[in-house]
Amino acid sequence: MYQMNHQTSTPVNYKKHMRFDMTALIENNISIKTDEYVILDWAHDLACDGSHPSVVEAGIEYFELSADRCLQELPTLGVGSKQSIQKKFERLVRQGLLVSHPYQKNRVAYYGFTSKAKKLFTHFGLLDSTDTYEISEQAKVVSQMLKQIKINSSN
Repeated sequence: MYQMNHQTSTPVNYKKHMRFDMTALIENNISIKTDEYVILDWAHDLACDGSHPSVVEAGIEYFELSADRCLQELPTLGVGSKQSIQKKFERLVRQGLLVSHPYQKNRVAYYGFTSKAKKLFTHFGLLDSTDTYEISEQAKVVSQMLKQIKINSSN
């Protein structure tokens, strides 16, 4: 159990592992703060799990990214407010790593990954040969197994 400013227990669902590809950052001349990279990695995980709401427009897939969910799943960032997370999303847009979509549902923004951002994750085998977020059958099975484990552990 850890204790951050206003949190006293470990949340049920939070990001425990992070991929950090320093080579991809250097090769693609990407300068990014660690907390922004963690948020981008978190968003990438959501996109890859195949169960997250998305909208496709003009060949770009936009994913629903909730600042509330980000706060819940990334408690160790120490970011205290939803507005702070939203500002980090906006900074990732300004850096050319995310692209925002004007469509919003229940005040949740949708973002797509730019080709620049996708370069950070290609070494991890999460993108298919068409550079899209199609989930492999193996990844779908693993995702379903993890969901079942969560369900069983909460009962």
